[in-house]
Amino acid sequence: MKVIQLRQVKANVLAFSEDNDLEDGLSFSNMVTDDKGYACEIVYGRILIAQIK
Repeated sequence: MKVIQLRQVKANVLAFSEDNDLEDGLSFSNMVTDDKGYACEIVYGRILIAQIK
């Protein structure tokens, strides 16, 4: 086996929902974002994901 890709993903993001009917799943209406519009981590805790082949 060989690691072919290693990437970081964000953990601990905060989303808001006004969804009152969970029968069809949960819809998010807004998220806390940074100045670039990306989801902002509330508590820093990056996760490394390795793609192994």
